[in-house]
Amino acid sequence: MATKKMEPNNLLRQIHDKVCAVEKRIASLEGQKQKVYLASAGPDEPLSIILLEDVTEILPCFDECDALYHLPDSPIMMSYCPAETIHLPGKQYLTGAAVFFRLNEDYEIISLRLEDICRIAEFLSERDTALMADGVSFNGICLD
Repeated sequence: MATKKMEPNNLLRQIHDKVCAVEKRIASLEGQKQKVYLASAGPDEPLSIILLEDVTEILPCFDECDALYHLPDSPIMMSYCPAETIHLPGKQYLTGAAVFFRLNEDYEIISLRLEDICRIAEFLSERDTALMADGVSFNGICLD
């Protein structure tokens, strides 16, 4: 069986073209990255859908010094600032904003699903509480 001998310049040109094609494909895939959708809410803030890239506008301490709360029987986590909690007779209440997100099996943040949004809304409705401290009334989300 005869093989065709390639000239060095021709071979280098083919390798260069293939590398360029792979680089273009990688660049196009990076440009197609899907947006990651999270949710935010607070005692006096409605449940809203936000993008992962905008999370620090809602919760500046996200992924730094925030506290995490795992919603029971779900892969949903709630992140909040621990300084925005109060303790009243044996229970802890969140008085500030929270960000809800989903984790995959590799513990990476991924977009919430519709059923997650429903579960978050149910969680908030069950735990949203009117509170009174020092003669001031306010809402809180019970964490206990």
